[in-house]
Amino acid sequence: MKKCQAPTPYLIAHRGFSGSFPENTMASFEAAVTAGAEMLELDIQLSKDKKIFVFHDETLDRTTSGSGRPSALTLEELQQLDCGSWFGSQFSAEKIPTLAKVLQAFSLQIRINIEVKSEAYDAALSPLNITTQLVELLVALKVEKRVIVSSFEPEILKQVHSLNAAIALALLTETNLDQRQLDLLAEIKATSWN
Repeated sequence: MKKCQAPTPYLIAHRGFSGSFPENTMASFEAAVTAGAEMLELDIQLSKDKKIFVFHDETLDRTTSGSGRPSALTLEELQQLDCGSWFGSQFSAEKIPTLAKVLQAFSLQIRINIEVKSEAYDAALSPLNITTQLVELLVALKVEKRVIVSSFEPEILKQVHSLNAAIALALLTETNLDQRQLDLLAEIKATSWN
């Protein structure tokens, strides 16, 4: 069996430079690029008014001045929250960014792994569902070849693949792969299993 060997480890900044900066913020992404990361990893969700924003948790409580589910607020309401002070007072000006803002700022400098949170997907929202909006944004910004879309939810990956087969995909799992997942990887021509 031939070994798959990379010349060096692939340095991916998880939620940006999240060890020294508040996660999933512009400051964290900028610091990761400056530090020499080879890829940014970030998480996306949908606001109450069905706009894509960058945020990880199921609630706002841990990393913002808000509370409750982020999907209960409009994008404008989300962007009024302080999402840096929890990490340090010097980051009090940090706001929740939109995916468009992050892509416009960094996609020409570094590849970006966009994790679509499972709870953000609702097929009934078409054409406002997160996969349709995501693919439209990537195409509009001409960054389809600069990103990898990843998710724990197979349906999200299938949907992205059906909308634009050129976008690299990665299945996320917390366990070893079973046959159903292996079949999915082949079906969507996945780039990786994370």
